[in-house]
Amino acid sequence: MTTILFARAMPLNVTPAVERYVKFLRENGFSGTIVGAELDTGSSRTPADFVDELYTSRGSFEGLRRRAQALAAYQAFLVRTVARVRPDIVQFCDVFSAVAGITSKLFGSPHLIFDIRDPVKLSTSHYGPLVPRALHFLESLAARVSDGIIVVSPELMDFVPQAARKRAVVMTNSPEEDQFTGYQFSGGDNITISLSGFVSYRRNLDAWCRLVGDDPKLKLDLYGTIADERSRQILDQYGFEQVNRVSHEEALSRSRAADIMALTYDPSIVVNQFAAPNKFFEGLMLGKPSICSTGMRLGERLTREHCGIVVRYGDVAELATAVETLREPAERRRMGENARRLFEREYLGQARNAMRTLYGRLGLIPM
Repeated sequence: MTTILFARAMPLNVTPAVERYVKFLRENGFSGTIVGAELDTGSSRTPADFVDELYTSRGSFEGLRRRAQALAAYQAFLVRTVARVRPDIVQFCDVFSAVAGITSKLFGSPHLIFDIRDPVKLSTSHYGPLVPRALHFLESLAARVSDGIIVVSPELMDFVPQAARKRAVVMTNSPEEDQFTGYQFSGGDNITISLSGFVSYRRNLDAWCRLVGDDPKLKLDLYGTIADERSRQILDQYGFEQVNRVSHEEALSRSRAADIMALTYDPSIVVNQFAAPNKFFEGLMLGKPSICSTGMRLGERLTREHCGIVVRYGDVAELATAVETLREPAERRRMGENARRLFEREYLGQARNAMRTLYGRLGLIPM
């Protein structure tokens, strides 16, 4: 019986990525054992039935020293887990889990899949020149020895070694199943803004809170994982005391009830310029306009397809103008319809087709 091991340097269920792989495999004829290896930093708790077997290393990401200690302990944990499980396939979901794949080669695992969420050259660029270079070397090595590679947007293919690109697939964060139930917006000039997922001060949190605090007809729908203490302090300052993670079903229901998707990432962080979050694709599917920051690649798409507005990061006045534009029901509906058309044309079924190509090539499911 085939065993596949998913390894991730965070809780497996902190984003929907691993869940979608597991669900797809089970629905498409994979009858083997699915094992998970994760690093639990206290941000969430993966359910025991998420996979057939779950192994967890625990540590803290509070401060650089504790983060380094947690990641070092995680490496040793991965080596032990691979030696214990002896998987046939290892799918590792970040560069910090690459040791699981490379180690598995020593134990004879025939196949490796590297899911490059955020290229490490981008995500660690703020640590100076040495750390990104060292980790990029490891990432490139892992890509070269992998049988399959996943990137989440065409732009990120440039960060895959040239020799490995023929083994790579683009798998966007778009939903596998279309759950559109019709256009739904608030009545009058009331506006609900969805700011969810990874709730961080680096996603314009303070500006959104200030804007909503000044207008009683604006509602900020906040849920997800609070990034850090600074973000928590901003939420406390503006009276958002109950911000929690919710199930995917509840998140989808709340997105349906929203009028605007907030995607205003800080573009001074290089990796944010390439961000293509789940909520962007979910908003397209549900026919919702988005607001993003100048400097994000998403902005080009929103502008070209007339399905959102781009504003300068941290500029509350520009943010207010954008929201005021979308307060007009006809404009909100027009941009929402454009968003839905873009989803139908480019993203409907894209992720499922990419998974079928990837896993079919490796013989995990019927082609």
